[in-house]
Amino acid sequence: MFTATFGTLLMQATLDFLGGRLIFRLPGDVVDIHNSIFWPSVEVFPFHKVFKCVTEREGESMSYFVRGVGLELEKKGLLPHEARKRLPKSD
Repeated sequence: MFTATFGTLLMQATLDFLGGRLIFRLPGDVVDIHNSIFWPSVEVFPFHKVFKCVTEREGESMSYFVRGVGLELEKKGLLPHEARKRLPKSD
């Protein structure tokens, strides 16, 4: 339940902030933990990140996930211009 709810929020926040194309792994399944967000040469799995955050005591935060994806997109020249100004470089 937590993974689906927070995964959906993280996926939407990532799409809103960084763009990308949502990939549904199972046809007709809107909330599936295997969905991903894709850019050329970059693919991320928000539901997997949320599952790790919920089940593991130590690790990266969900905001670190978005920031890390943004930095990777910036490195590859794929970061949308409007996101470049808003992307925090550190905490």
